[in-house]
Amino acid sequence: MDCEPEITCISQTNQFIIVCNTDQILLYDKQTDSKLKYQQSYLMVQQFAFDEDTSKIAVDYEDNSILILQIHNNNQIVKVFQSPPAHFNKITGLKFYEQGKKLITCSHDEMIFIWDLNTFEVIHQINQLKGKIQHQILFHNQKFLTTITQEGYTCIYNLQNRKTIYFTNRVKAKVQEICGIKQNLMKNEKFLVQIDDKIKIISLNRQKILRVLQFEGEFIDALFCLNDRAILLINYIDFKLVDFQSGIILKTIPYLGNCYYLDKDNDILVYGEIQGNHYKKLSLTI
Repeated sequence: MDCEPEITCISQTNQFIIVCNTDQILLYDKQTDSKLKYQQSYLMVQQFAFDEDTSKIAVDYEDNSILILQIHNNNQIVKVFQSPPAHFNKITGLKFYEQGKKLITCSHDEMIFIWDLNTFEVIHQINQLKGKIQHQILFHNQKFLTTITQEGYTCIYNLQNRKTIYFTNRVKAKVQEICGIKQNLMKNEKFLVQIDDKIKIISLNRQKILRVLQFEGEFIDALFCLNDRAILLINYIDFKLVDFQSGIILKTIPYLGNCYYLDKDNDILVYGEIQGNHYKKLSLTI
């Protein structure tokens, strides 16, 4: 590669490794061992999304527009849409949903856009007036969208009726990451795991911090696993598998690089080099 990677990820089926650089996007197909490349000057990718159902790629562009690419049958990555320049003020999140038919975008404009990717039009806008959105996730079969802002506000939206169902600034620390929602269906209780200077487990029903975990290292991501009984915490030193109820560390794994994917169905951590030449599977089962 000619330039330093900006973003790397492994697709959900473990078939593709995608690398975004400052002026190109590289896609490695591990089944066919083929490598595809898309080049465009000044990509400066900071946000990225990939949908395997439709082979669509969404990235942000240096002029604050979004770029939609698609892999065609002739094994070429082509541009299918680019929004007007300066349409956003610093894009902070891109999410495909409904099998790649729609795209959710967040930005520092304190609002959320939902795009129809058949017409490339904004079909819904959610005004977020409580600060600059810095993170978003989908959960519960993509029915709900959770956002957090730099000011510490957490919001949950029902994407089916497009209404806010939960809103709080209960935790006012500067939020770095949220790993999602664990839903106890027996008690109909939802839990949020949030990372700021510590790891906080929050009850959304009671709007209360239930548990605070603190380990050495700067944590950058957290993922539910083992049927939501454990949390995989990731920092630049190692991966920690932590019991959800007790907070006890069940397993410690050396840091494997920034190219990883959690196969939740089988509780397997897939990781490898960005070039796609070497990748491994690690069972998280205790």
